[in-house]
Amino acid sequence: NEESGKPSDHAAWLEVHEVVQSLPAETREVVDLLYYSGLTQEEAAKMLDISLRTLKRRWREARLHLYETLKSAGFGAGCEALM
Repeated sequence: NEESGKPSDHAAWLEVHEVVQSLPAETREVVDLLYYSGLTQEEAAKMLDISLRTLKRRWREARLHLYETLKSAGFGAGCEALM
């Protein structure tokens, strides 16, 4: 739904899943833990055994990639929450 920052439109939701699956494995793991599982950044970094700084970099890369891909696919308004 809109309040959680997740797309409410079915087509946008499917597009998000497809874009996430196309991410490199390391970045996709971060998205899985933060976006889908709802872990904090600290929890996710610990689980992945990486520094918080590395996790934040991967999370930023993932959000930027999602934003750019979804915006170019015509989901501009719905992807503002990613940034």
